[in-house]
Amino acid sequence: FACMAQPLGRKHLRETGDSMREMVTHTSLRGVAALLVVVFHYRTMFADEVGLDKFTSFFERSYVFVDMFFVLSGFVLSAVYVSKFEAGASRDRFVGFYGKRVARIYPLHIATMLVMIGLYLMKSRGDLWVLAGDVAENLAMVHAWGVSDRYVLNFPSWSISVEWAAYLVFPFLCMFMSRARMRVAMFLIVLGAYLYMAIAWGSLHHDERLGLVRGLPAFMLGVLVYRYRDSFQLRSGSVLSAIQFVAVLLVLVVMHFGLNDVLLIPLFASIIVTTWEDRGLLCRILSGSWFHALGIWSYSVYMLHIPVRSVGFHVYPRVDAYLPEGYERFAFALVLMAITISTSALAYRYFECPARDRTQA
Repeated sequence: FACMAQPLGRKHLRETGDSMREMVTHTSLRGVAALLVVVFHYRTMFADEVGLDKFTSFFERSYVFVDMFFVLSGFVLSAVYVSKFEAGASRDRFVGFYGKRVARIYPLHIATMLVMIGLYLMKSRGDLWVLAGDVAENLAMVHAWGVSDRYVLNFPSWSISVEWAAYLVFPFLCMFMSRARMRVAMFLIVLGAYLYMAIAWGSLHHDERLGLVRGLPAFMLGVLVYRYRDSFQLRSGSVLSAIQFVAVLLVLVVMHFGLNDVLLIPLFASIIVTTWEDRGLLCRILSGSWFHALGIWSYSVYMLHIPVRSVGFHVYPRVDAYLPEGYERFAFALVLMAITISTSALAYRYFECPARDRTQA
């Protein structure tokens, strides 16, 4: 399929290029999740002016939507590839899969890394060799594999590093998932990982060196949930709506009161597995063209929001006097958010898609 922006609502899975029905709600969920991660990172700019955290813990916990990305990724990739890899391993299948995944994530990852390197050199006029190790880790996409004690450059790309690890193991998960014992073993691994995070960490946002511990179980959960998606096919739209409503309500409660956010993982899985057919109340809400467009641009939104913020920090002293008195940083954060979304729409159409096509050529 051509990767240029298609009319919203066109039924194909643009992410992989494989012909199948697009799960529109899942696309929209990615957009909402990406936007909330942006709010999480931007809220520190106006914490003193608009104290959101005084009234709710929702926004300071919005980092959890990265974990929703991981569950979604496992589910969506399973929808496209599980039948192919269950049929057996072959060189063409592996090369095709990994080629498409690199084409999907690598060009924009490298582009945003180069932007952050340029900003670093402009700001500090420092020696590029100081960043040599970090650049090498980012180029190999292993910077979230425990090799670094902090993330620099475009730091949200730690999740891209985890995604790459998930892609490496995904074909093997598919090949073994047909065996009941392997599914049980996989479930126990996921359960054990989350029990460890709940007890030892108390949240999902803990140690930057342990990105794999956080991300791989969520991805594996998405693969597992996909295996049992048929259990919801016979449910009526009313039943699915009720499950979606309760799950979203509980997500809001857990985040508002700042409860242990490991509790959110089964709720995310419930939302994903009950929306994959685009049926139910939540699906009707998220079927709007703006939600869908935001989902299409979500990878660019996620990868560009820190470079945009970093450029904004350089510009802010020059425009501070022109902003509303008393709410300068809040107004500027809103401007940066608008720039992030509009830039992401352009980046998707004129960089992300053409780069993906050239990489796969």
